[in-house]
Amino acid sequence: MQERRFKESVMMLNTLAVLLQTSTSAAPAPMNVDNAPILSHMSEALHQSVNRVLSMLIAEIGRAHV
Repeated sequence: MQERRFKESVMMLNTLAVLLQTSTSAAPAPMNVDNAPILSHMSEALHQSVNRVLSMLIAEIGRAHV
């Protein structure tokens, strides 16, 4: 019974792997030097997101210890 489940799981994983390999995706756009303002904006947005996540984590840790 377990061997059958194992074989079924392996077959499902193989099917999923084939589906993922055959799916086509667009290649990412090349990075140009002209993208400097975009990269600056993305960097600032990432910085703000990290600060938000750290603030929420610190708040949660504070609540857990109270």
